Amino acid sequence: MQPLESSSSSSRVVLCLLDDSNILQIPNKYYFMMRTTLAEYSKGRRKYNENKYKWLEQIKNKQIVDKLTFLPIEFIHDREIILNAVIHESLSESMFKISDKDLLLQAVRANSHAIRFASRNLFTDREVVIQAVKQNINVLNHIPNEYRNDKNFVLDVLLTHCTEPSNINNILYFLSQQLKSDKEVVVLAVKQNGASLGCASQELRKDKQVVLQAVQQNGLALQFASLMLKDDKEVVMAAVQQNGHALQHASFTLKLDREVVQSAVRQNGASLAHALFDMTDDKDIVIEAIKQNRNAFPHASPRLKNHSEILTLVGESCSDTIEFLLLKHQSAFGALSLDNVPYPFRNDKQFILRALKNKALVAWEGIPVEIRNDREFALEAIKIDGKYINYLHAFKEDPEIIMQAYQHNNSVISHFPKKIGNDREFIMKYAGVLGRDVFVLNNYMLQDKEVLFSCNEKTHRCLANG
Repeated sequence: MQPLESSSSSSRVVLCLLDDSNILQIPNKYYFMMRTTLAEYSKGRRKYNENKYKWLEQIKNKQIVDKLTFLPIEFIHDREIILNAVIHESLSESMFKISDKDLLLQAVRANSHAIRFASRNLFTDREVVIQAVKQNINVLNHIPNEYRNDKNFVLDVLLTHCTEPSNINNILYFLSQQLKSDKEVVVLAVKQNGASLGCASQELRKDKQVVLQAVQQNGLALQFASLMLKDDKEVVMAAVQQNGHALQHASFTLKLDREVVQSAVRQNGASLAHALFDMTDDKDIVIEAIKQNRNAFPHASPRLKNHSEILTLVGESCSDTIEFLLLKHQSAFGALSLDNVPYPFRNDKQFILRALKNKALVAWEGIPVEIRNDREFALEAIKIDGKYINYLHAFKEDPEIIMQAYQHNNSVISHFPKKIGNDREFIMKYAGVLGRDVFVLNNYMLQDKEVLFSCNEKTHRCLANG
C-alpha cells in the first residue's frame, strides 16, 4: 500500500486505508507514529471522561456549594456539563450566558429558572419565555418588561398555560399597572381564580361586573372589593352562597340582613361566627347553622345555648355525653373551662383527657389535684402531648414519666429538673434514648467516657456529625 502524503513542507498528513489485508504493508515509521498518536489520544480521552464523570456527580449531587464563576477550559464546549450545571443551578448566571437556543430550551424545560442564563438575544425570545412561564409562572418576575406589558402575551398565558388557580394570582401580581387595569385581562383572571381580584387595580375593584365574577368563583374574594360593593346585597349574596365565611367581609348593615346570614349558614354553618348578635340570637338561623355544621353551636347567643330544642339537636349529633358536654361548654373560640362543666364531670378523668385531646381545656388549674397526682392519668396525658409534664408537678422527677414525656415531645428536655440532669445513673440508663440531648442535660457528661460509651449508635452518629 502506498501512503498519500501532503506536499506542504511545514506539516505532513498521511492517509492510510487500513484493513486486515494491507496493515502489514504500512511503513514502520508511519505505523509506530499512528500507534503512539492513537495511544496518546485514548489516554487523554479516558482522563477527560473520568474528570467529566466526577464533575457531573458533584453537580447532580449538589456538592458544589458556591456557584461557579467559570468552567474548566476542557468543559466550556461540553453540552452535557453545561446543561447539568444550569439545571442544577451550579453556575453563576452573572458570569455565564447561553446563546444556543436548543440548549437553553432543553434547560428551561427541566428548570424554568434557567432562563436567567439566556443571552441578551434569547432572553427576549418569545418561544423561550413561553416555555419558561409554562414550567413555572413565577419566572414572570425575571422576564423582560415588554412581555409583562404585552396584553396578547398575557392572554395567551392565561388561556393556554395556566392550570393551577394559584398561578393566576401570581400572573396579575407581576403585570404592569396598565394591564392590572385592563378589564378583559382581569375578568379572565378572576374567572379562574377569584382571589386574583386582590392584584387588580382599585378602579376594577369598584366594578360590580368584575367583582361578581370574582366572588362567584371564590366567595372570599369579597375582601378585595370596594367598600361600596361590600354593601351591595347582590354581590354579598353571591359571595356567601359560594363560601359562607365571606360573611366576615360584608358590611355591618348586611351582617344584620337575615336573608344574607341565612344564605351564609346554609353554605357553612360555622359562618355563624361572623354574624352579629341579633342574628346569633335568632333561633331559626342558629338551628339552620347547627344542622349544617354542629360546630356553629358555640357561636349561638347565651340564651339559645340553653334552649331545649337546640340542645336536643346538638345532642343528637354527638356520639356520647362527653362529646356533647365538650361542645356545649366550649366558648366561641373553642376554649373550655371546667368551672362551666357540671360538677360530676369535673372529677371525671376520661372527660378531662378528651378535653385535653381536643385542645379545648384552657387552664390546668381547674383540674382537681387528686387527678393531676394520679399516675395513670399522668401517663395518658403526656401521650397526648409531652409538654403536659410541666403541669404534673408530682411527677417532674419521676424518671419513667419524664422519659415518656420526652419521647412524645423532645422539647421538654429544656424543662427537666437539674436533679435529673445531675443524676449519672439516670443518664447512663437513658443515654441511648436521649442521644445527643444527654449533653443538653449536662454538658460535663462529654468528659465522662463511660457515659459516652453507654450511648447507642444514634448518639455516636450525632457526635460524629458534630
